[in-house]
Amino acid sequence: MTQAAPRQRSRPLRARRSTGHGTDRAADAVASVVAVRMVIALLGMFAALYGTVMLYRHSMRTTLWGPFVAGESKVAIVRYSTPWLLAAAGLALLAGLLLVAAVADTVRWRRLRRAARDRRS
Repeated sequence: MTQAAPRQRSRPLRARRSTGHGTDRAADAVASVVAVRMVIALLGMFAALYGTVMLYRHSMRTTLWGPFVAGESKVAIVRYSTPWLLAAAGLALLAGLLLVAAVADTVRWRRLRRAARDRRS
């Protein structure tokens, strides 16, 4: 019968001391990505708000009707188009979601910057 080789003891793992340079670079990279996401969300929010206003204004049609009573002036009647109003409401919802995303990214960005500044000092 063959004997099994003696089992070698493994050394206990020791935590290496980090200089922090890699984590600082990673935190800076994440902070810059979050900042870009924040700016894109804000630009998208303003574009969605602009589209909301345009769609809402497009949904209103004013029609002038002849006088109902003789001797009166014409009557202006405003008609609203439901599909355009629904599209405006959808864009308003999207603008709200983009605002929430921008605020969340702003908070994340500020926390990452504060943490990086605290690590450096």
